[in-house]
Amino acid sequence: MQFGAFLPMFRSHGTDTPREPWRFGDPGTPFYDAIIATIDLRYRLLPYLYSLGGQVAKQNAAFLRPVAFAFPNDPKTHNLKAQLLVGDELMVAPVLKPMEYGPNSAPINDAAKTMDVYLPGGSQWVDFWTGDPEAGGRTIKVDAPLSHSPLLVKAGSILPLGPSVQYANEKPGAPIELRVYPGADGIFSFYEDSGDGWGYEKGEFSVIPMSWDNSSGVLTIGVAQGSFPGMLRDRVFQVVLVKPGQGTGIEPAVKTSEVRYTGRFITVRL
Repeated sequence: MQFGAFLPMFRSHGTDTPREPWRFGDPGTPFYDAIIATIDLRYRLLPYLYSLGGQVAKQNAAFLRPVAFAFPNDPKTHNLKAQLLVGDELMVAPVLKPMEYGPNSAPINDAAKTMDVYLPGGSQWVDFWTGDPEAGGRTIKVDAPLSHSPLLVKAGSILPLGPSVQYANEKPGAPIELRVYPGADGIFSFYEDSGDGWGYEKGEFSVIPMSWDNSSGVLTIGVAQGSFPGMLRDRVFQVVLVKPGQGTGIEPAVKTSEVRYTGRFITVRL
């Protein structure tokens, strides 16, 4: 589940073998809650993952990437098999070893475990779950409880998150939370299309360019480029500068700078 949530196609209930969340326990039990949390993370990340899909379709980008793909000059990434990049912004280290179990199939230890995660040099990183900044070029221990696997965000990233939903297009007009990870400058292309059909192959899509200037603390949301049937002309972005305890995990950020975007150039000082 923790690995599958970052694949281009994620079907949490599987095929042929029953895998629905309720088959693993009741709400409030470790396995059920971990499965639901992973599905919620996937849905929250849909704006980012869909934008990444747009890069794949329009720019021949790769959805999943070996860490060495982005950091070829760091020899420690060349044989790094337990971590992967999702786009330019996210580095995932899914838990690959099963838990140990005791009598009656009870987990011996469901408390937080840790994993060694290598952070490539030349970049700073931020823990998605805690907001803690981490310097690159070293191996760190990262918490890896049953509820989630280690997830690091490259400094300078602009990460769009959608609402918590039960299906992809449940809340099409809901605000988009833009998490800005300080420590470096960054850019992002927010991609949208109708969500169904082949219109995107005929130019029916929109890209909103975004950039972050770390020294001035200014996020720029540029002029929307392109259009498609059903495109929102007026939307809300909730911008948050990530730091420990702010803009972390899958819960919506509490303190945000809310801006209304109508397709025109705007700036937000954080």
